Amino acid sequence: MTVTAYEPKLGDTVEDTARRKTGKVMGFIGPYVQLRPVGGGIEWDARRENLRSATDAEALRAGVTAANERSRGAAVTTRASLPMDVTTMRETTSRLLADDAELPAADKLNDLILLCRGHLMLLIPEVEQAALRLPQDDRHRIEALTGIAQARRRLDLVPDARLPAEVAHAKRLAHSVDCLLRYLENLGGERP
Repeated sequence: MTVTAYEPKLGDTVEDTARRKTGKVMGFIGPYVQLRPVGGGIEWDARRENLRSATDAEALRAGVTAANERSRGAAVTTRASLPMDVTTMRETTSRLLADDAELPAADKLNDLILLCRGHLMLLIPEVEQAALRLPQDDRHRIEALTGIAQARRRLDLVPDARLPAEVAHAKRLAHSVDCLLRYLENLGGERP
């Protein structure tokens, strides 16, 4: 009997047996698979041979755990801010959103998508922390938290493998980066 190795696909929910963590497949980088925790969080890279398809129970357990942590406020903790290169973030978004932006080659497009995803992972906690310091009915707080929710939804999306869908996905991510940079400025955080 021949055993075939599990081959993950974008959007699959998998178990990283080396780290004992459940995550969603978000991308592929050489021999590594980029995973995002179910329910959101900091992505990590895992070797393909350490992955297997998650059972329904494992996926559900990971989702419930993430929801419980968020409801307890674990997502918003006091921590040292990560340094942000706002100039690079702006340059990345302009490569996709500028009026004179050219359609990137497929390999460059994947790099831009990964850059935008990384920028969002740095921006979301910063903007959230700044927004939650404001009164609940403050317009800037409401707009920022709405923008964060939209950015998180966009991070969860797995685009169709066709080039036009990937370009549209990259542009949506870039729009979220641009919006969160503006919200951060409006909230008195780091000046873009």
